[in-house]
Amino acid sequence: MYMIIKNYNKNKKGFTLVETLFYIAGLVLLLAVITTIFLYMYDWYRAVTIPPRVDRVGSILIDKISRDIHTSELINSAQSSFNTTNGALSITGIVDSISVTKKFSLSNGYLAYQQDSGSTSYLSPNGMTVSRLYFISTSTPISSAVHFDIDIAYKTKQGTTTKTYSGFSILRQSYE
Repeated sequence: MYMIIKNYNKNKKGFTLVETLFYIAGLVLLLAVITTIFLYMYDWYRAVTIPPRVDRVGSILIDKISRDIHTSELINSAQSSFNTTNGALSITGIVDSISVTKKFSLSNGYLAYQQDSGSTSYLSPNGMTVSRLYFISTSTPISSAVHFDIDIAYKTKQGTTTKTYSGFSILRQSYE
């Protein structure tokens, strides 16, 4: 008597439930590792790029205000706000024989700039908040000068970070 033993392994196709669960667990683990790497790289990218960007913006704002003060001849005290965290500065100068009034102020977390009675433009970009704009006026019998501070706040993983940028400029046309 011969027994016929069927070999079920030759005709078997597909995966068992255990094999499928094993592959799914491996894929979930792989996705978790990849997601962790991407989150780490995003945090690293923010830490490496945002502080230098804030420094560039702070330097540009200080330079813009300094240049405009330096080319002016007088401070419009009635339209300026000194010694306050929400300061404003209005200056008048002569550009190509024409009197030009420029105003810097803090508006909704942005550094606002207005020339004469034109439209207001914002000098600070989105993603950064100008939290303080502080002007101090200094006058001597010979000239006038302005010291100013700008605080820029931005978000980091640890919370909000604030950097202060300072400038000082003498009104050039005030002593010429």
